[in-house]
Parts: sequence; structure tokens; C-alpha cells
Amino acid sequence: MRILKNAALHATLLLLLTAPSHGQPSGNAQAVNQRLSRTINLGNALEAPTEGQWGLRLEAGFFAVIKKAGFTAVRLPAKFSGHAALTAPYKLETEFIQRVDWAIQNAKKNGLTIILDLHNYDELITNPTEHKARFIGIWQQIAQRYKNQANDVIFELCNEPNGRLEPLWNTYFAEALSAVRVSNPTRAVIVGPNGWNNAERLGELVLPDDPNLIVTVHNYAPFEFTHQGASWWADGDKHLGTTWTGTSSQQAIVNAILDKAAAYGKQTNHPIFMGEFGAYEKADMDSRARWTKFTRQAAEGRGIAWGYWEFASGFGAYDRREEAWRKPLLDALMSK
Repeated sequence: MRILKNAALHATLLLLLTAPSHGQPSGNAQAVNQRLSRTINLGNALEAPTEGQWGLRLEAGFFAVIKKAGFTAVRLPAKFSGHAALTAPYKLETEFIQRVDWAIQNAKKNGLTIILDLHNYDELITNPTEHKARFIGIWQQIAQRYKNQANDVIFELCNEPNGRLEPLWNTYFAEALSAVRVSNPTRAVIVGPNGWNNAERLGELVLPDDPNLIVTVHNYAPFEFTHQGASWWADGDKHLGTTWTGTSSQQAIVNAILDKAAAYGKQTNHPIFMGEFGAYEKADMDSRARWTKFTRQAAEGRGIAWGYWEFASGFGAYDRREEAWRKPLLDALMSK
């Protein structure tokens, strides 16, 4: 474990770890979450081992297309861990961090809020104790680099904690947040529960007493529908042909998840962001559109901001070959 020697940082960490999480959210956190009201994920680009390896490279024009369609924000999943040294101070590769700079600049140019999301840090999940110091060191660099950015740049310290990280997640998050707060005392930071940001696990999430936290959940229920045919799920092909027609029982599954998220937000006085939801391309388009519209509207009805997964890959709302939105999905996301 890397020892943090700054006395003020230790004091802040002690406060974060021991204080109850009942502080009122600042106007900043509430206002930022409102700007996330219609977010889209730029998935399968910078979170790949190498950009382009998963079939997508980001283009400046994407940001203008997203803004014109009515979105308010983008979430940028990025594999920072794949572009950082293995030894302290875990220096980030210049080319990669400049690519993140470029994404921030293009988001801001188009009036979009942007979330920097540490994505696919697989070693932190499988071997957390050996990667804790590196995890914190990466965030110290990101925080320092962007400390002068306006509050339209948001940090998400770890996507979907799961596996061996789960029993350590509350502590690891608090320590990483403490490191971020040294240079970014009021920036909005997103945190989610164990189980891949599963709303059912929100009760395990212990929040530091920090008014600038936004709580996220991910919602792909029912998984048998949203992930049918997915190559990365061993049972994906077993569920090909599953439809979603919006029966009362189908709606109840989505509503139960969002009810839990909304209740947690009310209990802790923190805004809620459904940071990922989407249905894979192997489902029929009519079902995808129905599910997407219902889930989006159910979130909005509870005051929950949302982020669709994702822009232009397997779940994509945008068809790059046609250079046009898939109208049923865009309507499902944007219709009143």
C-alpha cells in the first residue's frame, strides 16, 4: 500500500470514513445532475485496450451530432489503467491523456457536460490490494490535470465495482475521493454500489459526508432481454428472440429497480443518475424502442437523470454507416 504522507489528506480521509452521509447536496451537485438529464455514453472507444480495437474511434463531429439531437451530456468511459505506468507515480501516457483533453474540449465546444469514467480497470477488480495505490495515483493525476476545469467536467472514480473489490469498495472510494478533494474540493463525483452498480446493492454503499456526490445505478433489467445474443455472456444465445411488450409484470421489474434508487436518493439526500441502460442490437427494434422509452420515462418520473448505453456500437442509437440516428431509439429517448 502506498502511504499518503500529507497530514491534511489524512485528516480529510478520517472525516470521510467516519462521518455519516446525511449532508444536504449542494446546489452544484443538483445542478450538475440536471445537466446529466439526457446523457449518452461514448462506449467502445477509449475503454478498449487501444482506441479503435473495438470498432470505434471518436470523431469531433460526433459531439455536434449528439448536441443537435438534444442530449445534454456525454459519459466518456476510458481505460486509464491501460495507459499508466505500473510503478509510482503511475504516470499517465501523454498521448492518451491528450486524447481525453481533446474529448473534453469537443464536449465543451458543443455545450455538453462530460463525465470522465475510469472504466475496465480489470486488475483492480481481481487483485485490489496490489492496485489500490495505483488506482489512487491515477486519480491524483487526473484531478490535478483538470482542477481548473469548470463543473461541467465530472469524475466517476470506478465503473461497476464487483468481484474482489466489493468488500473493499467503500474504503477505496473514500480514499480516492480524499485524494481528488485535495485539488478539486467541490467537483461533482459519481459513485455507485457493488454488483456492477446494482440498485439492489445500494444498502451496502457507505457514502462519505460529501455534498458533491452523485449516486449512480446501471439498469439492464431484464438482462435476458437486454443482453440476448451478446457474445460476452455465455447464456446470451439462449435468450435470442426474447421480446419486451410492456406487460405489467415486465414494467414491474424496471419500476422496482428505479424505486430502490429513488428511495436511496431520498434517504441520503443525493441526486441519482442511471448512468447506463440499453438493449443490445440482437433484440428486435420494436422491443428495444419500447423498453428504452419506458425505462427512460420511468427514470424521469422519479427525478433520475439518465445515460443511454451507448452511442454507435452494439447498443448504438446512432448508425455510423448511414450517418443517421436510428429513429425508433432516438424517439424513445427524446419524445415527450
